[in-house]
Amino acid sequence: MEIKNKIVIILAAVFSVLSVKTMAQNYSQALLDKAMAGNEDAQFDLGYCYDKGLGVPQDYSKAVYWYQKAAYQGYAAAQSNLGLCYVKGHGVSQDYSKAVSWFHKSANQGYSPAQSNLGMCYENGLGISQDYSKAIYWYEKSANQGSATAQFNLGRCYANHADYKDYSKAVYWFQKSADQGYAAAQYCLGVCYEKGRGVYRDYVKAVYWYQKSADQGYADAQNNIGVCYNLGHGISLDYTKAVYWYQKSASQGNALGQFNLGWCYYNGHGVSKDYSKAVYWYQKSADQGLSTAQSNLGECYYRGNGVQLDLMKAYEYLLKASEAGNMFGKALLGEMYYRGDYVSRDYNKAFQLFHEAATDKNLPSAHAMRMLSACYRYGLGTKIDAEKEKYWMEEAAKHKDDKAMMIAGMK
Repeated sequence: MEIKNKIVIILAAVFSVLSVKTMAQNYSQALLDKAMAGNEDAQFDLGYCYDKGLGVPQDYSKAVYWYQKAAYQGYAAAQSNLGLCYVKGHGVSQDYSKAVSWFHKSANQGYSPAQSNLGMCYENGLGISQDYSKAIYWYEKSANQGSATAQFNLGRCYANHADYKDYSKAVYWFQKSADQGYAAAQYCLGVCYEKGRGVYRDYVKAVYWYQKSADQGYADAQNNIGVCYNLGHGISLDYTKAVYWYQKSASQGNALGQFNLGWCYYNGHGVSKDYSKAVYWYQKSADQGLSTAQSNLGECYYRGNGVQLDLMKAYEYLLKASEAGNMFGKALLGEMYYRGDYVSRDYNKAFQLFHEAATDKNLPSAHAMRMLSACYRYGLGTKIDAEKEKYWMEEAAKHKDDKAMMIAGMK
């Protein structure tokens, strides 16, 4: 079974949390009296009490009422929190346009959380036309005031958006945010060190930042540190610890963690081999659309490993994986056409799938290479060609296909 771990920096933009003064008061009659007398500090504090249920039952409508009172007096924190209420639909109907209006009022006063949230709106086109340059402008305003959330989001922009891609700048801002303990930034910084993006590749530093993030419960980092233990990258190889971290990640619903945990059960890495548990975790991951899990689950149904043999389900999952561009899925789907399992035998279709999977530039399938060699040997879906038969069998062996290695005398 083939396994590849592709780690990318694509994360959703994050809204800054509710703004609150360090000395925000709990609800009291005195606070209510001050708020009713028009004191903007008291109005904000009272809104926050209702927002969070501090000394009073949580009531978003009353939170909005008091935030609005303070916001109309130009109180920046209240304007920012009122914008968040419109984002979340707390106490008001969700309305991104009104959220943007309030974020603008607050951001123009230099209020950092509002600047970060305004950047998020521009980045994602929420309540306003999408504009990456303005997103970066507002994120940077907030980031320069020390907002870890804005620093993280600014790093993402430089890592992800084609017109502004600059990994060096991404690393700079991830580092700023990570140093403040921001788990998502720590994870992204780990990715940069693992992949050598914006910095020299350094597995030890990658592990350091993954560990920081994983210890905070960040599921992506838990998966990635599991991968490091599984491969011995930056840390001593330890399959048992790999499983430990995959389990942590998988239990939070992380699709890669679920897939990797399933792979460990399938292959007996760090745990006793258990096809049934492998199927359980592959299914969890496949249901989230991960093509590697779909292809491996399809193989389980095709071989009857850990589940009753079911060619229809095998075909369904392998087709999904193949359509998503998974080369192992293409190879197994090709085998179904080659053998006429569930589908009508079609050597031309089989050859096409084998060829696509074997010649992929990123993740070529060794299984497909061996099957392509067989097609050239017997003239199935193509003309007999002894040279190509030999070439593809040798390539399959080089890519660690067990049967090809036995034929080549490498095992």
